[in-house]
Amino acid sequence: MFILGGVFSACAFFPAVVSSFANVRVTIVIVAFLVVAMTVYGRTSSATYVLMLLTLFLVILIGSLISTQLADATGDPLVATNAQRLFVVTPLLFVAGVGTGLRLDWARPLGLAYLFLAFAASGLAIVEASVGRSLLGRDLELAEMSREGDIRAIVASEHSLVLGTLLALAIPICLILPKGLRLPAATLLVLGVAATGSRGPLLVGLVFAIVSLFRSVTASVARHSRILTLTAVVGLGVLAYLSSFVWTNVVEGSTGSEYSANYRWAIYATVPDLLISQPLGYGLGTFPQGVWLVESRAFGVKDIVLTLDSELVYSAFTLGWIGLGLVSGALIVSILAVRHSPIVGLTATMCSVLGLSIALHAWDGLGAMWVLLVGMSSAILLKGRQMNEPHMRSETLDALRPSS
Repeated sequence: MFILGGVFSACAFFPAVVSSFANVRVTIVIVAFLVVAMTVYGRTSSATYVLMLLTLFLVILIGSLISTQLADATGDPLVATNAQRLFVVTPLLFVAGVGTGLRLDWARPLGLAYLFLAFAASGLAIVEASVGRSLLGRDLELAEMSREGDIRAIVASEHSLVLGTLLALAIPICLILPKGLRLPAATLLVLGVAATGSRGPLLVGLVFAIVSLFRSVTASVARHSRILTLTAVVGLGVLAYLSSFVWTNVVEGSTGSEYSANYRWAIYATVPDLLISQPLGYGLGTFPQGVWLVESRAFGVKDIVLTLDSELVYSAFTLGWIGLGLVSGALIVSILAVRHSPIVGLTATMCSVLGLSIALHAWDGLGAMWVLLVGMSSAILLKGRQMNEPHMRSETLDALRPSS
């Protein structure tokens, strides 16, 4: 399982390297299939086990065929990519997450593998930002990521923001380490996030570092997960109100940094009108250009469909109300899982929260990680009883037990 976790993590952190000798999306699918095969083995009868694996294989085959046919029928190659993610990657990674969530002892080697690759990527990001040039010959990509002269490390990732998000997600996973190693490990990860210049992941990472590193805070958050769930529901309502009545499609600020900081409020402001005109979104193809525009002093008029930096907005454009419901549901499930499994729940919650500032499923590695975490959280909730995790039992078990 550690090896599978290493391959999956390599696809997430270093896709530019992996893609030189293998298809990243296909590799992720193969890893997920093997994870399902290993976690389900021995939990069902032989006939059921074989039937499940055959069903998953058919899902992969049929999903791939559907993706190809849709792309040919529409003449839009993006349809094939999005259809593969929807009909193949998502169900398979979700099932893999469910299988792993039911056997958290198998999740530990996956988490350790992810941490080791995160440490490597973080170290490389720090060096890359310090020397001001790509360590892997990707100087053009590094230059494209820079913001007003500030170097934003990219290493072998798809984007600096993606790398920053993946590194931030490793912070709660540090809970599986011995207590004395957690602070230096989290510090390395935070510095790596800072090197990518990703402000959202850095802020959220610092908050979750506090939650994860202090025993009393972790226990309190887990004990009050239902209150946090209610808070999240209220927060989504506030976001809907601001999008409808406060924010506009005008991006304030005259510099690139100010534009980047205020851009997302403008794209959220387009969602209410989008849902009225396209309640089921635009589907899996290329979004129409020249329709959804924002104005700014820094860059003039911009088409937002080129940079939909939010999972909520991106899902709304793709599937409309259904997309919003799925993303919101993923957040709620993740928060509720914190009560039973702090490591899984916090990591999944963090991923959903970061989805407010990045389109998670638009990136193969990051999207797969998100679906895997939601699947694990769902399994933990369905199991309906306390889940003990290695290295967490002695610290949080008593605090996590229901009071009645």
